[in-house]
Amino acid sequence: MLETRGVILRSIKYKESSLILDIYTEHKGLQSFLINGVFKKGNQRLAGILQLCNLVDLISYFNEQKHLHRIKEINLNYIYSDLSFNLTKSAIATFILEICKKCLKDQQTNVELFNFIHRCFILLDKQSPIDPNFHLKFLVRFIQFLGVQPTNNYSTINNSFDIRNGCFVAYDQILIHAVEPELSKLFSSLFNEKDFGSGFTIPINYSDRKKLLDLLILYYQFHVDQFGQLKSLDVLRTLF
Repeated sequence: MLETRGVILRSIKYKESSLILDIYTEHKGLQSFLINGVFKKGNQRLAGILQLCNLVDLISYFNEQKHLHRIKEINLNYIYSDLSFNLTKSAIATFILEICKKCLKDQQTNVELFNFIHRCFILLDKQSPIDPNFHLKFLVRFIQFLGVQPTNNYSTINNSFDIRNGCFVAYDQILIHAVEPELSKLFSSLFNEKDFGSGFTIPINYSDRKKLLDLLILYYQFHVDQFGQLKSLDVLRTLF
């Protein structure tokens, strides 16, 4: 038996009234679960619990030798007050969810990473007004858990971020993956943020925010295996 917190990442309908869920759990990493009776008449409460991005407490019949585990009981760990109804927050949450689905691929336990993701969704739900750099801060901190974080060695000499090698070097516009100095300085400042939940400490205009987002996504594509393209990216570019 497994009793754990989790974040619902993916949901696939199975037969008439069941779902197969991919849930990133606190104690067993990414796992797949089967739950029956979701779409039976009068069971709207369960369907509501199983929405994407929801933070849950679950008990399941867990077997290390199997890839699919049956859920015995599941409840909301946290009830969103604004995220589900706020279009901007929902767009950010969808983006974060897609990043998680592309990067979380194993069953290894990482309580610190789980707590980070869990806290991220709660911070997003509670935040008012919305930090326009929230998604950038998430990307910067999330990459640190994946073991491929850049080296923040920015200086007046090493003033250009090298996307391929993940460090700052002296600017040379001949280098294909060298980022211009002004944007590199902003990129470095994101890594100097002390707390993910802090407010608007870095003033970034609309144009630079889009450039930083593209830079970060390109870095993920270079350094995370099979990262590919993002479906939610265009919506986020439009909003921020």
